[in-house]
Amino acid sequence: IGMVLGCCVGSAMTVNQDWSNTYNDDGLGYLIQKMLFPRGFAKFILVLLVLSAVGMNALNLYSCALSIQQFARPLAKVPRTFWVLVVFGVVTAIAVAGRDHLLEYLENFLSLLGYWGTSYFVIVFIEHYWFRKGDFANYDLDGWNTPSKLPIGLAGLGAFLIGVVGWCLGMVETWFTGPLAKHIGESGGDIANELTLAFTLLAYIPLRHLEYHYFKK
Repeated sequence: IGMVLGCCVGSAMTVNQDWSNTYNDDGLGYLIQKMLFPRGFAKFILVLLVLSAVGMNALNLYSCALSIQQFARPLAKVPRTFWVLVVFGVVTAIAVAGRDHLLEYLENFLSLLGYWGTSYFVIVFIEHYWFRKGDFANYDLDGWNTPSKLPIGLAGLGAFLIGVVGWCLGMVETWFTGPLAKHIGESGGDIANELTLAFTLLAYIPLRHLEYHYFKK
């Protein structure tokens, strides 16, 4: 429902110049306040949105702390509370520094996150259905945290980096437009996801075969 409402508002902004100006000059919060009546109800909704954002960010901070601990065993020994505080400090600094251009930064970040997600999906999908035959019996579930029983990961890393080349060739961001994307339309067309999928797919299969041939896992 929220996504449909967002689409409706975005479409209405193309014909309602007042809404469009409010969004461009003051941001989403002021647009919501301008759209809803009575004003007191609009402010109440904005308070709920802020509180919901606080709750979501709490989950994100904790999740990020868990991710940091997964990078290496020494990092896992550091209390999770410490990593939550570190991430909170970094996020706060970024928010303060980019408060005047939040939407622009967010759009760029989400695009990069989408490219990353494409590479990650291709690697996991091919590993499971091509090399593991789609059967969980082909995994050593007891060795999930034992490095000697896990794949080295060189194939995944190599395929991911080759996928990054696809990002750079096809992306259209405010700070960079890829050489292939420049040839699509007047302002460029973003084909980074498509290139990332193709590059990662074509790279991972042979690299994973080589990795298994030399390391037997």
